[in-house]
Amino acid sequence: MKAFTLPVSTVLFHVVALGFFGACAAWLVQESLLLGGRRAMMGFAVAVASGAQVLLSLSTVRGLWVARRCCPPARGW
Repeated sequence: MKAFTLPVSTVLFHVVALGFFGACAAWLVQESLLLGGRRAMMGFAVAVASGAQVLLSLSTVRGLWVARRCCPPARGW
Protein backbone atom coordinates (compact mmCIF):
# COMPACT_ATOMS: atom_id res chain seq x y z
CA MET A 1 0.00 0.00 0.00
CA LYS A 2 1.49 3.31 -1.10
CA ALA A 3 1.00 6.34 1.12
CA PHE A 4 -0.10 9.67 -0.32
CA THR A 5 2.89 11.98 -0.76
CA LEU A 6 3.10 15.68 -1.34
CA PRO A 7 3.74 16.84 -4.90
CA VAL A 8 7.40 17.79 -4.53
CA SER A 9 7.57 20.30 -7.39
CA THR A 10 4.52 22.20 -6.14
CA VAL A 11 5.73 22.30 -2.56
CA LEU A 12 9.23 23.35 -3.67
CA PHE A 13 7.79 26.14 -5.81
CA HIS A 14 5.76 27.53 -2.92
CA VAL A 15 8.64 27.27 -0.45
CA VAL A 16 10.88 29.21 -2.87
CA ALA A 17 8.08 31.73 -3.39
CA LEU A 18 7.77 32.14 0.39
CA GLY A 19 11.46 32.93 0.72
CA PHE A 20 11.67 35.17 -2.32
CA PHE A 21 8.57 37.27 -1.75
CA GLY A 22 9.24 37.46 1.98
CA ALA A 23 12.72 38.85 1.32
CA CYS A 24 11.35 41.24 -1.31
CA ALA A 25 8.71 42.55 1.07
CA ALA A 26 11.26 43.17 3.82
CA TRP A 27 13.68 44.89 1.42
CA LEU A 28 10.93 47.05 -0.10
CA VAL A 29 9.76 48.23 3.31
CA GLN A 30 13.33 49.24 4.18
CA GLU A 31 13.71 51.10 0.88
CA SER A 32 10.38 52.89 1.23
CA LEU A 33 11.33 54.10 4.70
CA LEU A 34 14.55 55.58 3.29
CA LEU A 35 12.99 57.20 0.21
CA GLY A 36 10.05 59.15 1.59
CA GLY A 37 7.32 60.87 -0.44
CA ARG A 38 5.37 59.38 -3.34
CA ARG A 39 8.10 56.89 -4.22
CA ALA A 40 7.91 55.52 -0.70
CA MET A 41 4.17 54.96 -1.03
CA MET A 42 4.67 53.02 -4.27
CA GLY A 43 7.42 50.93 -2.69
CA PHE A 44 5.24 50.25 0.31
CA ALA A 45 2.32 49.24 -1.93
CA VAL A 46 4.52 46.73 -3.74
CA ALA A 47 5.77 45.45 -0.38
CA VAL A 48 2.16 44.85 0.68
CA ALA A 49 1.54 42.95 -2.57
CA SER A 50 4.63 40.82 -1.90
CA GLY A 51 3.34 40.14 1.60
CA ALA A 52 0.03 39.02 0.14
CA GLN A 53 1.90 36.65 -2.17
CA VAL A 54 3.71 35.21 0.86
CA LEU A 55 0.38 34.59 2.58
CA LEU A 56 -1.00 32.93 -0.55
CA SER A 57 1.97 30.57 -0.83
CA LEU A 58 1.85 29.82 2.88
CA SER A 59 -1.84 28.94 2.74
CA THR A 60 -1.22 26.70 -0.29
CA VAL A 61 1.57 24.79 1.46
CA ARG A 62 -0.62 24.46 4.55
CA GLY A 63 -3.53 23.21 2.42
CA LEU A 64 -1.31 20.60 0.78
CA TRP A 65 -0.06 19.47 4.18
CA VAL A 66 -3.60 19.14 5.57
CA ALA A 67 -4.79 17.33 2.43
CA ARG A 68 -1.95 14.86 2.88
CA ARG A 69 -3.26 13.84 6.30
CA CYS A 70 -6.92 13.50 5.37
CA CYS A 71 -6.60 11.70 1.99
CA PRO A 72 -6.63 7.92 1.98
CA PRO A 73 -3.65 6.10 0.44
CA ALA A 74 -3.76 5.48 -3.30
CA ARG A 75 -4.63 1.96 -4.34
CA GLY A 76 -3.85 0.00 -7.46
CA TRP A 77 -1.20 2.27 -8.90
